[in-house]
Amino acid sequence: MSNHLTRIISLWPKDELRPWLSFPKALDTTFRSKLEKLSPEDRKLQLNAADKLLENTYWNEFTPQKNVLKPQFNPNYYEDLKQVRRKEVKVPWFKRLFQSN
Repeated sequence: MSNHLTRIISLWPKDELRPWLSFPKALDTTFRSKLEKLSPEDRKLQLNAADKLLENTYWNEFTPQKNVLKPQFNPNYYEDLKQVRRKEVKVPWFKRLFQSN
């Protein structure tokens, strides 16, 4: 179990929009402790579900419609959000704090 979860955690992608949040860290602490309390069968099911999330199995099986990913009011909304986030990361937090809009 430990090796399986460690592999999942090491492969989990970073969140581009919220880099200050660490889902792998949450998996390592919360998920690991909850797994230890489960039966071996349930543990295996949970780890397999995490594997499927990591491999985008559900995304590939249930791909959202284009209108969800590209809203009519602003088709580039999510891409623009990523661009803004990337620019913010390059500017130190103290400069952002004192920047005038």
